Amino acid sequence: MEQANYYLAAIIAALVSLALSVATYLRTGDWKRTEAGKDVESSISGLRGRVGTLETRTEEHPDKIEDARTRLSVVEARIADLPTKADVSALKAEVHAMKSDMSVVRSSVTRIENHLLGAGGKR
Repeated sequence: MEQANYYLAAIIAALVSLALSVATYLRTGDWKRTEAGKDVESSISGLRGRVGTLETRTEEHPDKIEDARTRLSVVEARIADLPTKADVSALKAEVHAMKSDMSVVRSSVTRIENHLLGAGGKR
């Protein structure tokens, strides 16, 4: 008896699934008849036309596309060699350190110059 109930439940589930599949199949075309469906279809056809136009335009100018790719590769190579923000920051730190060293050297040179000028006048 339990086995019969099991088979009966399985048959009912299969019939419900089949009925839902048929209902879905019959309703799939209904959305196209609504106003929103018509808008979607016109949008899709417009997009298909634009894609076709773009494909035609790219097929007409393969040399220009290749030239643009080449130019882009050159620009990418040049950009790869540019210094980064960290590089510029390190360079600024070095320049600042050299500036403080130069002020020490300048004061030493001035002191030596004053000494030599003062000693040169006494002879």
